[in-house]
Amino acid sequence: MHAAGYLTIADAMELLGVARFTVTRMIGDGRLRVERVDDRVVTRRGWIAAVQK
Repeated sequence: MHAAGYLTIADAMELLGVARFTVTRMIGDGRLRVERVDDRVVTRRGWIAAVQK
């Protein structure tokens, strides 16, 4: 799902260079912001950039 600027968790993994577990942990502890769109959990490039700072 790349509509409307959304990125998948797999995209986040690739951009951050980390495993799925790490992305899940980042979401759980509030470091990476996500939204639910239909039945998917998605993030945005800007939110990933905020984590990288």
